[in-house]
Amino acid sequence: MAIFTATILVACAPVQPLASEPVAPATQKLTVVEDGSLVQEEVIEAAKPTEESRPMPAEGSQPMLPQVSQAINDLAATLNVTTEQIEVVSVEMVVWPDGSYGCPKPGMMYTQVLQDGLRIRLAADGVVYQYHSGGGRAPFLCNDPAKPAPPGSKTEGS
Repeated sequence: MAIFTATILVACAPVQPLASEPVAPATQKLTVVEDGSLVQEEVIEAAKPTEESRPMPAEGSQPMLPQVSQAINDLAATLNVTTEQIEVVSVEMVVWPDGSYGCPKPGMMYTQVLQDGLRIRLAADGVVYQYHSGGGRAPFLCNDPAKPAPPGSKTEGS
């Protein structure tokens, strides 16, 4: 019973509006809970943001990472198409096995340190393109990708 009462009291704690939201005056409300006790609540109504003031992502989608936007813009420029013609196939957090970020070039030497990064797969006109990034490096098109380090690999700072 004590847990239930504590849950009700926590659930009835006043809600603090965001400073930028217009707020209507608070009103008092009395509620009878299951154990018969009376709980006083403060009801605060806040205006919902309009689409112009705060653009919302499409339902079920997540905000786009800046690296994904950069990759889309780069591929659109490379293929001379609009960004709307490019589809995001997948975005994965990976650990690259070395400083090549999963895109080694023959004859080049790379630091042998595991690197956190992203593998971004984009599609345009039925063709899938792979972008790699990591270590603060902007995403780049990788035409001959290598596999990331095996799962469970730890980067230097981990």
